[in-house]
Amino acid sequence: MAGAQQAGDQDGKAKGEPEQVWPEVPLSKPPPPMPELLKKTVERPAWMRPQQASPLKPAMALASLGIELAVYICTAGAIGWWIDQKAGTGKTWTLVGLLLGIAGGGWRFLRAAKKASRG
Repeated sequence: MAGAQQAGDQDGKAKGEPEQVWPEVPLSKPPPPMPELLKKTVERPAWMRPQQASPLKPAMALASLGIELAVYICTAGAIGWWIDQKAGTGKTWTLVGLLLGIAGGGWRFLRAAKKASRG
């Protein structure tokens, strides 16, 4: 049996097996040409055009920073309060959480202010 495989191809085919030939497959035909109607550029309606920046954008950015600062402080304070409730440590972790929230929110606020001052 091993001699029959050696007498065949290097691929391990026995002698006398027909070689498999794949039929020629024609490539698909090219797509039809684009209609002229689709080649035209059409002016966008007013509601689709890019809008100018709102004059309230700077005020909204400052308001979002204020909300972000409050969320930092409240979240860190709430986590500290939860730790105090579970550990029975009085108000220690609440104060630590509030201080971390003030530090984190202040750091974020200062980074945003520095970025805004650069333009």
